[in-house]
Amino acid sequence: MVFDIDNGHKFVRRIDIAIFGEGLRGLTGSLASKCLYFSTTSFGLGCFDLETDKVLWEKKFTAGCDRSCVSLDGKRIYAPTGWCTANDEGGFLVVDAHSGTLMK
Repeated sequence: MVFDIDNGHKFVRRIDIAIFGEGLRGLTGSLASKCLYFSTTSFGLGCFDLETDKVLWEKKFTAGCDRSCVSLDGKRIYAPTGWCTANDEGGFLVVDAHSGTLMK
């Protein structure tokens, strides 16, 4: 749901994204890219373009993705991982925010 913070938090619109039905782990936005980045409980990470209302990409990562953050320039997503596995392989994924390609 989108609210206008400068107008008394007036309701603007609702954005329905089908994959959110799986369960949402995190959501972060970027002014630079004009996108929302989301992580799901089914090991997914994705990008939603706020100007076109389209999902630009969705990826699955073996160790899952938790609540991510995006760099100020909108180029990289940093996502903690390993929440869904009981081992020492947890860490951070560094993902290209434009394509969803794993960088590190």
